[in-house]
Amino acid sequence: MSPGLNPCSELETRAGIWRYDANKTDQVFSASERYATGIRNGEGFGFDKAGHLYVTQHGRDQLSQNWSKLYTVEQGVELPAEEVVELKQGGDYGWPECYYDQNQEKLVLAPEYGGDGGKIVGVCASKQAPAAAFPGHLAPNDLLIYTGMQFPEPYRDGAFIAFHGSWNRAPREQAGYNVVFQPLADGKAAGDSVVFADGFAGAHKDPGRAAFRPSGLAMGPDGALYVGDDVHGRIWRVTYRGDAATRRPRGWLRRRRLLWPRSRAARPYRPKGLILMLGAPPPIFRCRQAPQRIRLRSATASSTEKSATAPAADVTGPMPRGHRSVPT
Repeated sequence: MSPGLNPCSELETRAGIWRYDANKTDQVFSASERYATGIRNGEGFGFDKAGHLYVTQHGRDQLSQNWSKLYTVEQGVELPAEEVVELKQGGDYGWPECYYDQNQEKLVLAPEYGGDGGKIVGVCASKQAPAAAFPGHLAPNDLLIYTGMQFPEPYRDGAFIAFHGSWNRAPREQAGYNVVFQPLADGKAAGDSVVFADGFAGAHKDPGRAAFRPSGLAMGPDGALYVGDDVHGRIWRVTYRGDAATRRPRGWLRRRRLLWPRSRAARPYRPKGLILMLGAPPPIFRCRQAPQRIRLRSATASSTEKSATAPAADVTGPMPRGHRSVPT
């Protein structure tokens, strides 16, 4: 394989964040407005209440396919990490010279720039590491920092992430196609992530046959969470049923700053439609299908509206373990 461009001219117009004034007109694209660089496919953005700005990053592809002497098939499946980074002015997050290895918990040099399969760090020592990292090729298409009051306190200022789903984890099973919750605090991960909602893909977790693929997130004025799909245009509305001030509902315990069922038997509760992975009987969270075109409702409005299109996919299997997060 050919070496990477050094310096990489694509960084002049790509793989970065540019900042503009929303109150001005006739602004033009220029290098002087670049806020940060080295971010590959940053798609989901969100501010927390303290003003920290987070963005998702899709990791690169084809480490084992293009560099089979340096990477095993299994490494190509799991590496490099998908990321959530705290965006800082002037920050350099490493692309294309570096990628984040979530197993070693560090940025390492890419093979196109002299990397040897994950040992050499080189210039990556000066790049910005992520706030949280996830297994490779899950495609984090959107991020929502939850600033509402409807969900319990442990969710507030944490990130919901819509993983669109992978296409290139072969020969292993594809993954993603879900919504994950990642607790955050002070610009860093505040615990391991957990799968919050799953079952969008239905029986087939692959791009060509998945029933639905989560791609967008939004919060209503009442604090409800909306999840959008880009296969059929389906939108789900997720609401919390209970006292949001109750941090530890009966029968639950704290584990790594998240709420988990005390009894494993409580975990497989499956209402019709989409499953919310953080819920025990009686369900703490409730999910309703909303019409493809919606009007955000107030807290007093009914949430029983359903779509006339095909039903949502059901979920099977036990609650998955949380993905690894970057230690603080």
